[in-house]
Amino acid sequence: MMHRWRLPEWGLRRTVLLLLALAPLLSPLVKPYPDYYFMYPCQLVIGLLAGVCCLVAARRNPGAERQWRLLSAVVFLASFFYGYLTLGHFHSVYPKTGLFSQQIHEGIRSANFSLRLGLILLAVSFFRWEEDWRVRALDATLLVLCVATLFPAEQSGQSFGHGELRQALNFLLFFLFACIAQAAAVSNTSEALRGFFRAVTIYLWAGVVIRFLIDIVDYTLLPKPYLLPTDLLGPLPEILLCEFALRKPPRPQTGPQTGASPLEWAFIGNMQASILAIGTAAVALFVLQRHLVWYVFFLVLIVTCYAVRTHVFYSLLLREQQRLQVQARQMETLAITDPLTGIGNRRWFERQVLSCLAAPEPPAVVVMLIDTDSFKGINDRFGHHSGDAVLCRVAEVLQDVIGRIEGACCSRLGGDEFAAMLPGVTAAQAQDAAESFRKKIADLDFEASLFRDAKHDGALEKATVSVGVAAVQGHRIEFGTLLRWADAALYRAKADGRNCVRLIDLSSMDAMDVLSAVESFPRIGRDPNLFADIP
Repeated sequence: MMHRWRLPEWGLRRTVLLLLALAPLLSPLVKPYPDYYFMYPCQLVIGLLAGVCCLVAARRNPGAERQWRLLSAVVFLASFFYGYLTLGHFHSVYPKTGLFSQQIHEGIRSANFSLRLGLILLAVSFFRWEEDWRVRALDATLLVLCVATLFPAEQSGQSFGHGELRQALNFLLFFLFACIAQAAAVSNTSEALRGFFRAVTIYLWAGVVIRFLIDIVDYTLLPKPYLLPTDLLGPLPEILLCEFALRKPPRPQTGPQTGASPLEWAFIGNMQASILAIGTAAVALFVLQRHLVWYVFFLVLIVTCYAVRTHVFYSLLLREQQRLQVQARQMETLAITDPLTGIGNRRWFERQVLSCLAAPEPPAVVVMLIDTDSFKGINDRFGHHSGDAVLCRVAEVLQDVIGRIEGACCSRLGGDEFAAMLPGVTAAQAQDAAESFRKKIADLDFEASLFRDAKHDGALEKATVSVGVAAVQGHRIEFGTLLRWADAALYRAKADGRNCVRLIDLSSMDAMDVLSAVESFPRIGRDPNLFADIP
């Protein structure tokens, strides 16, 4: 049946956001006025809308309310600056005198940008209380250096608002903070906070692209500034932020998560820091010929601070990853180990047998099922502490016997039942191992205090076991089938008076006989012709 190709569901929200993103393209309609007569009001409106969307996201994402509110403050501050620009242009007084003079304009721009950077750092680092104090200290140092670099106009005595260094610095800071937000998104485990950090990362990376097009390509690299209408793409970060903020909160993930591992992300993050350092060195060499040396000095300090922060951050991340790996190995060990006897449990035993049976060539495998005789009577007569002691001694002897066979393993299936797998042995060798184990258990001398009967003082209990063995060689057989044959042999040993070993050699049967006998399992334990008796 052929499926008709359909367009993806776009939705009303995305349609409205797309129209808002395309709205600045209508700026030619306001000719002969400059493009910014329409661009700045549009960015003001879209910024206010993005701030409201962030407040909505704060209510819908418990656990990330403060972060979303701080991000809304960042967007509102950007909108405030665009409103200031709009007011100045529409009154035709910019940049002459008063509130809209060049000096005040530069101060407001720098203060606004610095405050936004500080709020972003608060959202992605300072409010994450589990963060290491060294990362916080480096973040504070980084913010101080950024602010000190954004206020050089008064000391230099020259216009700095549209200088090449200012454009390069804007691009550099957006790139730097985008890397910080991305690192926070990678290292966090809360779904609400991860969604917030993803939104901040997209917002800042979109800002990196816009700053590169406007500040680097359009202003610095072209022979005449603003030859390309890249300013019309200014609202793109706010549009993307609206899209992420209005998404439904993610549901908690219960299954395995896909994506890059923290180790891979750590490598990527350190590569970003290195690329940033090299790029900033190139920018420093470019502006060194035209600006004061201390501008370059601050740029180098910023990049150095970020590089150290990245090293500290990912060192902590790798340390946490190593701790989680150790914890995961411990949990895996607990999941496959019987807590009483210290040997493997049923899950681990099944895994080992299935791995052996999955060999390309049909392997020679022996499975032993062991049941402690009259174990309920031991518990009832002497107490559960005595029963636990018996189980531990049985496990010790079983490990000692099969430990001499390469690749052998044993486990406690549950209660008083044990199992063992002996790969690469013949039926005769399996008989010898099973009988040796049975005799050692029968000859055990237990501590008298553990088996002192309250009613019959001084009575001692001897523990015995019944063993059922199923051996196969040259046949491809399922794990469940092999286990049921061993269980049938154990049933026979119980029926023959306990404290004995019964073995069935499936190697002497044809494959079709093995498969057809599966339906006869209820009668197998009663058929003496199938079993090899060991006195």
